[in-house]
Amino acid sequence: MKKVINYLLKALMAILFGVLAGFIISLFIKIMGIGMEFLWEKLPGKFDIPIYPLIVCGIGALIIGVFRKFFGDYPEELMVILGKIKKDKNYDFKKLPVIFVGALMPVVFGYSVGPEAGLAGVIAAICYLIKDRLGFNKGEHKKAFKIVFYLISLATAVGTMVLINLYLGKGMSGFPMADKKLPSGIEWIGIILYVFAGLILGVFYEVTHKGVHKVAHKIPPVAKEVIGGICVGAVGCLVPLALFSGEEGLHELYCGYINVAPMVFVGLAFLKVLMTNISIQMGLKGGHLFPLIFAAACLGYGVAILIFPESTNTLHFAAACVAGSTLGFTMKKPVLVSIILTICFPLIMVPFILVTSFLGSFVGKKIESIIEKRNRQ
Repeated sequence: MKKVINYLLKALMAILFGVLAGFIISLFIKIMGIGMEFLWEKLPGKFDIPIYPLIVCGIGALIIGVFRKFFGDYPEELMVILGKIKKDKNYDFKKLPVIFVGALMPVVFGYSVGPEAGLAGVIAAICYLIKDRLGFNKGEHKKAFKIVFYLISLATAVGTMVLINLYLGKGMSGFPMADKKLPSGIEWIGIILYVFAGLILGVFYEVTHKGVHKVAHKIPPVAKEVIGGICVGAVGCLVPLALFSGEEGLHELYCGYINVAPMVFVGLAFLKVLMTNISIQMGLKGGHLFPLIFAAACLGYGVAILIFPESTNTLHFAAACVAGSTLGFTMKKPVLVSIILTICFPLIMVPFILVTSFLGSFVGKKIESIIEKRNRQ
């Protein structure tokens, strides 16, 4: 009887912590959406300031720099979070409030980063908080037993998020979905160029990542963030699409490509990648995946318009192939890349995304191994 009561109490705790997790994640997304709307839509409407992005990004960078100096290097990048979990089998949930605030600021202040890294840190902290509070660190329960209670928490968290979104609305609109158009006839030849273009963008990402890191490493804290904020803000005054994660940018891309020259798309793709690396390496940290998806879509559009100017069937297909190649090259995880890209490309394109991401991953690993061999010699 005592054991049954203990199980029931653990089930109740799993439900309660699931509700808490769902609430925290929904709160994060909601605050992010409200903050971005206020700072970048409502407030600018009351003032006519041409250098508004420079002011907001500069002030935001100062706030983030001071925050990082006192509370630590948060949010952490996605691969750092995964590395800690793999190595320590744990994640520091005691710093959840710091992780929460640190993850919000770079996205709200408009830097060229996505929310996925910060949100991953929040989710990881919540998961290990639930694990700790359910008392599964002592090893007295079987693995199957633990999984049941984790699934209860997960189901409750998802249900809580659905209910909050249903009654309070979503905090962010999500990535727009591309059309289901596929190439026809000779247009299929373009896939070779799309893969090649994606590889070039991936190489550019890696080169600028290392280059900006070397420069940023020599600049003291706070000053580093402020300089990065000023750089991103100044570019944002001239090219607004260089700001933010790329979600709204993709929507504009899908709807307004007709009036844009192909080389503008190409230039915007490389500019977006550079701004993302400046943001992350200068301490205005967030995720690089969403900006890379936007940059790859821009490059795909540019290349497709250059080689098939009379066809609109190739545009979204080109964007998907370039995105697969670029993310495959940078992440080296083609299956994960294909899953991620289903958020903005239809399922009919997934086989092509999978092929291009495997090619990108293969080339990326080959280049990585060549560089390692040269370093050993």
